[in-house]
Order: sequence, then C-alpha cells, then structure tokens
Amino acid sequence: MFVKKILAGVAVVGALAVLPAAASAHDYYHHHYYRPIYYPTYYPPVVVTPAPVVVAPVVTFPIDVFYRASPYQPWTLYGSYTARYDADHAAHRLEDRGYSVMIQNR
Repeated sequence: MFVKKILAGVAVVGALAVLPAAASAHDYYHHHYYRPIYYPTYYPPVVVTPAPVVVAPVVTFPIDVFYRASPYQPWTLYGSYTARYDADHAAHRLEDRGYSVMIQNR
C-alpha cells in the first residue's frame, strides 16, 4: 500500500515536469495596441448672430415750471425743462426764495 502511494506521487511529479512552465518572466502575452488614426476634418465656424435689440422710443414731454409771489398774482412761466430732475431742482430753488411753485407737464 505504501508503494502505491509513492508510485502515484512519482507519477504526479513526472507529469508536472513534462508540462511547460507557463509563468516564466519573459513569456507574457503582448497584446497589440494601435493608436487610432485621426484624419483632419473641417468644421465650419459657428456663426452666432446676436438677438435684435429693440429700443423703445423715448418720448419726452416738456415740463413747465410756473411761479408766483402771492396767491393774487397770475402764474408766471419760469422755464421749460426736458428732465424732471432739472424741473424739480428749479422748483426747489424758487421755493427757497419764498415763491409758490407749480410744475406742470405740457
């Protein structure tokens, strides 16, 4: 029985010796990697047209500044202005001097 085990072990070792060594350091698989070839292609330029700018017409009405020194006098035109800021500024100057002031759109 002991002889059978030794003969079986020798047979296994002999069978393994016949097989080639698959894990040697210099025999590994070289898979071939080819870089893709890029052909130059023409891409037309992207033309971006801006959206049309719609500007609403600016309509300005003249602003008249009237003043009077007392409630019994008629209103006197001090000046006509295109900007509300200028008309308010003139009205404040007249009020600081003691006049009654009226601002009116034409």
